[in-house]
Amino acid sequence: MAENIFKDKVLPIVALRGSVVFPRVEAVLTFGRPKSKAAVSSAFSGDRLVAIFTQKDARISDPTPEDLYEIGTVGVIQQLMPTDNEITPLSMDALNEIIANIEDHNDNGEKAIIKNKLS
Repeated sequence: MAENIFKDKVLPIVALRGSVVFPRVEAVLTFGRPKSKAAVSSAFSGDRLVAIFTQKDARISDPTPEDLYEIGTVGVIQQLMPTDNEITPLSMDALNEIIANIEDHNDNGEKAIIKNKLS
């Protein structure tokens, strides 16, 4: 079995509404919520790793950890594409499917503590 390099790693979280990012694919995503933009900025200024989780209900505008599915994807941000408006687009490679404990650390966004790598 391959070593779980993500176990116990703490990553910034981005919540997706109405979509899923699958492992081992490239994705272009856009973010407008302050928490998501803060998570992307934090990840990009560090190791570029971010935990992506889908919301259970896309109508919720400010999801809490309980509003997100426990299974998500770790992705590495390849490129941030600056814009003049409130939306932040980025290009990323989704790496592995994960199970995580999601904790609300502060208003700058939640953090995921990786329990296990699934793929």
